[in-house]
Amino acid sequence: MRAQGVGAAHVAGLLAYALGAWAARDAMPPDEAVGDFIAVGLAAGLLIRSPRAAWPLLTSVLAVVTFLSCLSAGTDLHFAVTSTAGTMLGVLVVAHRLHVGGGPPPLLSPVDFRVLARTSVLGAGLGGLGAAAAAWSAGQPWPEQLATAAFHLISYLVLVPFFMRVRRGTTVAGQGERMLQVTLLVGSAAVAFTVHNEIGHLGMVAMFPALAWAALRFDVRETLGQVLVVAVTGDVLTMRGLGSFSAAVGEATGSSWTLVFLQAYLIACVLVAVPFALMVALQSHTAAGARAQAATLQSIVDGARGVAIMVTTPKGEITLFNHGAEAQLGYRSADVVGRQVTMFLRRHELVRLASRFGVAPTRGDVSRALSRTVAPTDVELIRKDGMPRVHQVTLAPVLHDGGEPSAYVVTAEDVTERVRTQRSLEQALRGQRLREIDQIKDDFVSSVSHELRTPITSIMGYLELLEDGGFGELTPEQLDALSRVSGNSRRLLHLVDDLLTLSSLGDPGQVLVRKQIDLRLTALTAFDVVAPTAQGQGVSFDIDVPEEPVMLMADADQLERVLVNLMGNAVKFTPADGKVVTRVGCGRDGVEVSVADNGLGIPCEEQPRLFSRFFRSSTAADAAIQGTGLGLSIAWQIVELHGGRIEVDSEPGRGSEFRVVLPRVAAIG
Repeated sequence: MRAQGVGAAHVAGLLAYALGAWAARDAMPPDEAVGDFIAVGLAAGLLIRSPRAAWPLLTSVLAVVTFLSCLSAGTDLHFAVTSTAGTMLGVLVVAHRLHVGGGPPPLLSPVDFRVLARTSVLGAGLGGLGAAAAAWSAGQPWPEQLATAAFHLISYLVLVPFFMRVRRGTTVAGQGERMLQVTLLVGSAAVAFTVHNEIGHLGMVAMFPALAWAALRFDVRETLGQVLVVAVTGDVLTMRGLGSFSAAVGEATGSSWTLVFLQAYLIACVLVAVPFALMVALQSHTAAGARAQAATLQSIVDGARGVAIMVTTPKGEITLFNHGAEAQLGYRSADVVGRQVTMFLRRHELVRLASRFGVAPTRGDVSRALSRTVAPTDVELIRKDGMPRVHQVTLAPVLHDGGEPSAYVVTAEDVTERVRTQRSLEQALRGQRLREIDQIKDDFVSSVSHELRTPITSIMGYLELLEDGGFGELTPEQLDALSRVSGNSRRLLHLVDDLLTLSSLGDPGQVLVRKQIDLRLTALTAFDVVAPTAQGQGVSFDIDVPEEPVMLMADADQLERVLVNLMGNAVKFTPADGKVVTRVGCGRDGVEVSVADNGLGIPCEEQPRLFSRFFRSSTAADAAIQGTGLGLSIAWQIVELHGGRIEVDSEPGRGSEFRVVLPRVAAIG
């Protein structure tokens, strides 16, 4: 039997089915032929929890038991065969539609119950049709066959759920409440199924709130068990001639109609209790998940003590104020929740922010402008003690389904000391010790850059080995992660190279390797380097060189670095469908290379600082374009070493043009 996938559990199930079928037969009145089918739910459940390989053997045994049960009731052979066929067909259909393989089918929500209910109606209908066919050939009255279908349906609805997967641990009632509910249910069932007068009718009505009580407060399994007890009690006592159904229905229409109406009442009990219990369990499970997520989020927010986190409504009312905000701003959460976020801003700071973003100086306009800015913004916030502190602020909207913000999440980091250090450094650089500080800084940058280059190069080497499969095959997700690490490593190596170049160019002993070059070839080489980037960003990228050679004495590698930097910047700051054009020629003042774009442009007031080290324009910061602020400084120094200059013509929104002018005295022929 084990070879067919049948074990001790299946044998026990078959014995239970046989006992149930014969017990049901014994419980029926002598002149009825519906009791054989009470245990069909047990048969369907046995198949649902069994592998399909075992179904042929199990179905055969179940059919034999059902057939013998019919014969024991005194029916003829044709009736037993036909009714057994209808019964087993219904059982197989129910098992087939609910069987999922690898575990019990789910009964976790009202949707799952609808599937069970539709499947049970189909199985009961097939069983009823089989009984009807048998009854037609035997000349039996049709109400008995309707009672058979009703018995099948209630059997599936109350027994099959015990073979399905339900949520556990949803009981919220205490022992006292449990005793009250059980007392109400038992009392109602006893009255409904034993008393023959109007009091029995009251007991029938009282069972509905008792079962709803269980569905609301007890575990799903407990509710299913109570429904099963009610169904078995009602069937057994009514078939013994007791209760309201036996008195009110049986006397008028006969026992078959009594059983039909009884099963209809029991089905109503199932529909009241089971879907309600599943919905309560689902909501309880969902609420528990939401509480767990909320607790996790609260732990994360409270654990971020180095960062101030606030949540506000669209009207600016504070709804959350974490421990980091308490530490940085000096207020307790209870002191600020419900108040306006502008309590931390002075009027002049709000006006300054509004002027920067070009909006009206109101909280709402400034908040919307901040939420559209990717890069953090320096904002002066006032502590409880009245001290102003500079914070790097990011404001992110929480959008609801309509696309409008339902809340704002504000994160702020105190950067006052960093700002003070930066300002002190700027003041020192303007003083008498400018050269000394520059030299110290250059020495430091050069030393650190040399030390960084070796490990970064090693990291990139190992990354290449990993990407090439040198240490085994990688998944697409791992390759994607390595690609990101490799890209950032290249950026870091590029930064180190820029720092080393900047340091070497500032060395008084720096000597250019001058030789006769054709500036057209240098420009075309730089163009080829940048062209793939331009193509990837969808930028039109062209170069115009004269037919005649443009010869001069210069360091070709250094000039190529200048042109690659200028062309790369033009592409970087030009949106898709924009245009970048490079031109080489001889101008009035000497040899010229111009790089023009129609990109973001640079504010006029920032252009004098454009070639300073580490300077980045506000347009670059607002657009969150990556960069170090070193490229133009390096280009300026290289051109200056060649005795030339770089000119800039730019306007925000119109684009920029950079012109490299080299003196004619450097030109040849």
